[in-house]
Amino acid sequence: MDNKIIKVLKDQAAVTDSPFYLFDLDTFRENIRRIRRETGNAAKLCFAMKCNPFLMPLAALEVNRIEVCSYGEYCICRKDGIDPGKLLISGVLKKPAELKRIVEECGSKAGYTVESMGQFAMLAELARKRREKLRVYIRLTSGNQFGLDRESANTVLSWQE
Repeated sequence: MDNKIIKVLKDQAAVTDSPFYLFDLDTFRENIRRIRRETGNAAKLCFAMKCNPFLMPLAALEVNRIEVCSYGEYCICRKDGIDPGKLLISGVLKKPAELKRIVEECGSKAGYTVESMGQFAMLAELARKRREKLRVYIRLTSGNQFGLDRESANTVLSWQE
């Protein structure tokens, strides 16, 4: 282990008696770049922020998209000045008012996952009201409660207004 990391661990352990995480941002960045090199830059990389919003500003510089699963994550991205074109709005647990605000602020710049027919109906209605096409990505189910089954996915794919 790098002496710099050992020093950081010792310094942190000296000032806290609670568990903590230590992230090496240089290694994080290099891992992203290594994936790009090894795929010949063919892979489009998406960073799922989850509970690591402190990694997001660096990730936004290195990846194609930032996956935002909650309204709170969306607010963090906006506060940090992340371009809406970098955002992939994901997850089904957004309230209609939250999704409306996101679409009003990001419109067709962001991407949106469709994980339920209810979510698709909300996105379709928001797009209709704005007279704007939204870029959607269909999440297919693997047999669990998440995502669309084949019939629902075909309905979304064939939908036109």
